[in-house]
Amino acid sequence: MKLNPSSRAEKSLDVFRPSEYTCLVLQYLQDHPEVARERRTCEIGTGNGVIAAQAAMQGASAVVVSDIEDQALAAAKDCLASLDAPSCSFEFHLGPMWSPFANRRFDLILANLPQFPCEASVLSDRLHSWSVGGSDGRALLDRFVAGLDEHLAVGGRAVFAHNSFVGLDKTRAVVEAAGLEMTVERAVTVLLAPTKVAALPLGLAAYAPHIYPVGNYVFGHVSLAVVCKNH
Repeated sequence: MKLNPSSRAEKSLDVFRPSEYTCLVLQYLQDHPEVARERRTCEIGTGNGVIAAQAAMQGASAVVVSDIEDQALAAAKDCLASLDAPSCSFEFHLGPMWSPFANRRFDLILANLPQFPCEASVLSDRLHSWSVGGSDGRALLDRFVAGLDEHLAVGGRAVFAHNSFVGLDKTRAVVEAAGLEMTVERAVTVLLAPTKVAALPLGLAAYAPHIYPVGNYVFGHVSLAVVCKNH
């Protein structure tokens, strides 16, 4: 399906520019092309649309995206319009988390959600919703994980970025309680902006060893979680 590019996305493409978290999901899809091939794919919180685009490039049969920001959907439409993917259908939905999808199920669910422990945006060059995960970083992550069993098809999987300092073990416990399986496929270290470090509600030391200083800089660990529904 070929879409018409939209000039409305010019500013959005900068506001929603990809991050290291985006690249973590992209790399997984590139390393495992079979994960998206001929799969019904959903991305929650699509932002710039590049993760959804990667799935389409890997041969997804359908790509459905959502976001709470009009600008994000404009950016995603613009991004997906650049693809030559005639066998892939696209849908765009405005709304929070699972609300646009009712009882729909997908073979592949992708996400890079705001999950930094802060109550308000601390980055002046991003939208107000960027990175904000509530006091414990899990405000959106918990809702996402809670809906996986309902929205994954049997044999499907979810792939999402997960800050290691907001409770990988808690996520695993919720996943396993629902009868799903979770693995951590890889982890990377990212540089944290000083404004984000200053916004940590419990102070830097409380998040060790997953957030740590080196000289004048502070770094954090980010993981890639994969959840599978095998039965």
